[in-house]
Amino acid sequence: MRKLILALALVAVGSVTTAQASGTSISVTPTSSVAGQNVTFTATFTSSCPGALSIHYFTIDGQALNGTLAQSGQAGTETLSISTLAAGSHSVSYYWKINGTICRGIAEMTYTVAPKPSPSPSPSPSPSPPPSPTPSPNPSPSAVALVASKEPDTFGYLGGALLVLVLVAGAALMVLARR
Repeated sequence: MRKLILALALVAVGSVTTAQASGTSISVTPTSSVAGQNVTFTATFTSSCPGALSIHYFTIDGQALNGTLAQSGQAGTETLSISTLAAGSHSVSYYWKINGTICRGIAEMTYTVAPKPSPSPSPSPSPSPPPSPTPSPNPSPSAVALVASKEPDTFGYLGGALLVLVLVAGAALMVLARR
């Protein structure tokens, strides 16, 4: 009887170990991001039990999220794309279980999102209309020809005309006086 109990215990232990043997991992693309950027988590699993998954989901900071599952036989992947991660460190996990068995798996990771860089200040608006360049003096003094000129003097013309008039009037009076 002792041998039978020992044999049953060994079979049970071997079955449990085999049934729970699985592999689960999580990867992320891109490996670093800023707040608001799209991030894709990919969970990969392999089960030692045949059957479809009855439970499968990601958790990010404790919130359960479903992705897109692709399972072939006892292996599969599930992807989750998200663009609402805030800046800071996030706890990410993936959990799955095969229906009607004790086969299950979990993987965990921490993912850090950088804050969105603040925009650079933009320059103040340009003046309208744009300023025109100021004229620069002629750099070569030898190229400038200076011409001395004098504007006609108005008093000179009138003075000359008055003088002529006085002379003509004087001559006319002399002519009249002799007669």
